[in-house]
Amino acid sequence: MFFIESSSLQMATEDLLKELIGFLGPNNRSDVRAMAAKHIVEMTGGDLLNASDSVKQIWETLAVPQLVRWLGDQESISQPCRDALVNLSAHAMFSPASPCVSSKVQFWRWLIDEAKASGPLLVNLTTHTTGPGKIEEHIIGGTNRACAELLSTCSVAKDEKTKEYCLAAVRNLTVHEGARQGLAESTPSLRLLLETLALGSTFPQRRDAAGALRNLLLSKDSGVHGRVLAADGAGWLTASLILGLGTEVCPPFSELNDTLDDERQERENMSPVLAKLFRGELTKTACLDPDREARDLSVDCLLLLASLRTGREKLRETKVYPAIRAYHPHEPDSELSDKVYDLVDFLISDEAKDIVKTHEESSKKDESESEKQATESNAAWSLD
Repeated sequence: MFFIESSSLQMATEDLLKELIGFLGPNNRSDVRAMAAKHIVEMTGGDLLNASDSVKQIWETLAVPQLVRWLGDQESISQPCRDALVNLSAHAMFSPASPCVSSKVQFWRWLIDEAKASGPLLVNLTTHTTGPGKIEEHIIGGTNRACAELLSTCSVAKDEKTKEYCLAAVRNLTVHEGARQGLAESTPSLRLLLETLALGSTFPQRRDAAGALRNLLLSKDSGVHGRVLAADGAGWLTASLILGLGTEVCPPFSELNDTLDDERQERENMSPVLAKLFRGELTKTACLDPDREARDLSVDCLLLLASLRTGREKLRETKVYPAIRAYHPHEPDSELSDKVYDLVDFLISDEAKDIVKTHEESSKKDESESEKQATESNAAWSLD
C-alpha cells in the first residue's frame, strides 16, 4: 500500500472536515477548492486508524465523492485530491466498493489511462480483493487489456516511479484469470516481465515483475509454462538471481575454454541470456539495491517451471545448472539457499534412472504382495 506522508498529525474534527468538504463544492472558485484539497491531504496524513466512527463516516460518505469528482480537474486541484484518496485507500476508507466509483466506468478507465498520475491509487485499489474484478467488469477487454496497456506505459516511461506503479498494478491484476491468460498469450509482455525481473533499475520493479510471473506460473498449465520457456524464461530467471546479488557480490564467470571438453559440453546449447552472463556482458547491469524478496520470487518461478517434466527437461537443456552452481555459494540468505537446493535436486537428477528405479520398486512391491497373498491362501487351505 502507498501512503502520502504529511507533516501535520492533527486529526480532523467533524466540523472542520465538513467545512473543508464544503469548500470543494462546484460553486467555489478553483483556488478555494485547491486550498481546501491541500488541507484535506494534511488531515489524511494523520492517524486515520484511530479516527472516531463518525469521522470515518464523514470521510467515506462526504469527502470521498468530492475528491473523486475533481480527479480530472487542473493539477493544482487534482493532485491533492489524488493524494488524499491514496491515504484513504490505504486505511480502507476508500475502496473499489465505494458507491461513488463502484460502477463508474470513467473512473476505472482514468486509472489505467493516467497511470503516471494515478499510479499509487491504482496500486492501492488493485491490492484490494475486489479491485481486479472491478477492472475486469468496467474496462473493455478486462484485466487482459489493462495489463497490456500498463506494460506498454511501463515500456516507454522515462521515470522509474511510473514503471514501479505499472508493474505493481500488473502483479495485483494477475490474480485474475483474464490477466494471466492475456500475459501468457503476449510474447512482448512476457519478454518485458522477464527482462525487468533481471535488469530492472529498482528493487520494486524486479520484485513485482517476478511476482506477476509467479502468479502466471501458479496455474501449472503446460502451455503457459511452455511460452515462458520459449521466451528464455529459464535464462532470465537464473540471471535475475545472479544479478540480484548486487554489484559487490555478483560472482565473476570465467571465459569458456574451448580446449576443455567438460567445460565446452557444459555450456553447449546454453540459454542465450546465460551465455551473455558467462561472457560478462550482463555483469555491469547487476542491481544497485539487492533484496532477498525479488530473488525469492525468482526461485519460486524456477521451482514452478521444474514442477513439470517438460520444464525440467528445458531447464537442463538450456544449461541452467552451471549458473545456479556459480550463484549458490554467494546467496547470503540461508532459507533461500535451502530452496535453491530443492531446485538443484531437480536439475541434477537423472529422470530416466528415477523412472527405472520407481518401476523396479513397484515391481518388487507387486512381487511382495503376490507372495503374501500366496502365503495367506496356502494358510487358508491348510485350515481346511
